[in-house]
Amino acid sequence: MNKILPFMILLGIMISGAVYAQTLSPEADELLYQKILNFKNGSAQPLSLSGEEPQIVKCGTPYIISLTNQVRYASKRTQDAWLALLTARFDAEAPDTFGSSDGHYLIHYAAEGVHAVRIDDEFGVDPISGVPEYVESVAAIYDSVWEYEINYLGYKEPPADSFYESGGDERFDVYLADLGTIDQDFLNAYGVTFPDVLTGPNNQWATAYQLLDNDYEDYAIYEDKPLEIIRVTAAHEFFHVIQFGYDYFEYEDMGTVNDYYDDRHHWLEMTAVWMEEQVFDGVNDYYYYLPYYFPLIHRSLQTNNPGIYQYGAVIWPLYLSQKWGDNIIRRIWEKCEEVPDPNAFQSAIPEAIDEYSNSTYTFEKALSEFYIWAYFTGDRVRPDFGFDEAENWAQVPNQVVYGNDTVDYMLRYDSYPFEFAQASYQFLPDHLGGFYIRLSGFGQLDSNLHMDFWGLNSKYGNTITWNNRIIAWNPHIASQNVYIDPTIYPDSFSTTIGEEILNSYDEVILVLSPFTNLSVNRPLLNRLTFTLNVADTSVPVTEYMISDPYPNPCVLSADEDRQIFVKVFQPEPQNIKMQIFNLAGERIYAADFETSNTVERIVWNGKNESGETVASGLYIMYISAGDIDRITKIAVIE
Repeated sequence: MNKILPFMILLGIMISGAVYAQTLSPEADELLYQKILNFKNGSAQPLSLSGEEPQIVKCGTPYIISLTNQVRYASKRTQDAWLALLTARFDAEAPDTFGSSDGHYLIHYAAEGVHAVRIDDEFGVDPISGVPEYVESVAAIYDSVWEYEINYLGYKEPPADSFYESGGDERFDVYLADLGTIDQDFLNAYGVTFPDVLTGPNNQWATAYQLLDNDYEDYAIYEDKPLEIIRVTAAHEFFHVIQFGYDYFEYEDMGTVNDYYDDRHHWLEMTAVWMEEQVFDGVNDYYYYLPYYFPLIHRSLQTNNPGIYQYGAVIWPLYLSQKWGDNIIRRIWEKCEEVPDPNAFQSAIPEAIDEYSNSTYTFEKALSEFYIWAYFTGDRVRPDFGFDEAENWAQVPNQVVYGNDTVDYMLRYDSYPFEFAQASYQFLPDHLGGFYIRLSGFGQLDSNLHMDFWGLNSKYGNTITWNNRIIAWNPHIASQNVYIDPTIYPDSFSTTIGEEILNSYDEVILVLSPFTNLSVNRPLLNRLTFTLNVADTSVPVTEYMISDPYPNPCVLSADEDRQIFVKVFQPEPQNIKMQIFNLAGERIYAADFETSNTVERIVWNGKNESGETVASGLYIMYISAGDIDRITKIAVIE
């Protein structure tokens, strides 16, 4: 085969047109050219006229893809410099090689110099092979990644690069070098995958090679567990190689506008992080990125700005695989391969959901359920509901720091009626983003709440499907199930939240997940607006009534403050008295409650008057309100 042809194909990647294609300005082209020339000595040249550098955290692959795209709009001199850089690879920095036992990988490394791999008390030199144990560990980890991703999960083998000179043999090339010395932009990266040469049907596949750090000594969180960072990096980066074997172009190339790039690699990155969790479930590196995702959950799943967001958005493929099994992610990638342009969110995901749910779920229904699950993480976890491991995660915050102020991130209302129509609210949802409106304080109401919602279309003229859901829960009763209204409410709706829900739950949440089928390479639809009116459609309380205590039986523990609740209905607010007796008739607790509402919720926390948790057993609760009394038995389990 002609060795020149593949590189001409690669050059074709760079110079082919894009939706917003235009030639780089001379200033931007010169900056890019100097960047490429200084690539291997750590020089940080700005990539835009604004001087802003991309923020690389965890994975440098999106940066390399965007850099390749930038070269597409550059001069021939700059394109030739980039082509020479890719062709040279990192053979000079990592001149020695070691083949993995299973024969799938060739590890390139240096035994001395600035790029020398780690050799210390923990990782020595194999006395038989003479190879650094660090290198042998990397090779063994990569073999295990191949075994899981290819042989177990069933992804097809990525295209080999043996058909051109710099590709070498059939084995996949992994280079170990000091990332920060190679380029300042890689200081915070775990690893980088370089797309190399287009191949396959319609030149849709790309061969690749990888660059990992030579020692990972500067990563504090892995100081005492150095192999774990290699494990998640190998699983993550090699899945990029597999992705390139399905559809290298499964990213949104936003092109260049005034020398600024906003390529979107959301599906590549969130599924690469997903793969880490599949291969090495116990490492949980993705936990570190969730605190950057949940405070931005209103952002579109199709955005990777800021870059950390797309790693935390791993919970979207985690939802899909937990709901329908691991194979649905592979099926989505197979469907991505069927379409030459990016289509994950446009058709691949909707079609896979329809297939794996036997047409019982649409993309929109799955999206609304996903954002319901996303609410119940961290301190809000409910037993046997939502995500696995969610008790270890961050959560959607109630408030965030915005500028110099602490502001409400989720809208919350506890007095009625109210109206929301604030188009200037800073956290309004994007297309494919999530949004929560929390209603509480139902004790002031006599019966129902009436809700009127009107979702507005985008200013760009796109028709938005709002996917409104209503759920209810009790934050203080961890054992109580979450109520989910099965109705997916349309863009504009009116509904009444009745007494049964308001009497049983302390918080009702309206969950929004606006959706529209955007074409690729288009700006996202930010800050979608809506109006909401909630009215108290109450019926006056005309007689005294005391509800059954809830929960009964009640499970108490030293580390969880479980409580027993009783609702009291009164035509006129009067003080309420509660007394708790043991079966011997001894009073162990008493409390008086001043009331101002006709419906009051009173609480016993399972403790005696000394503040000690009571022992397991039966107790008598005596409630006095107005001219009625109620005596009932309560079972307490400590």
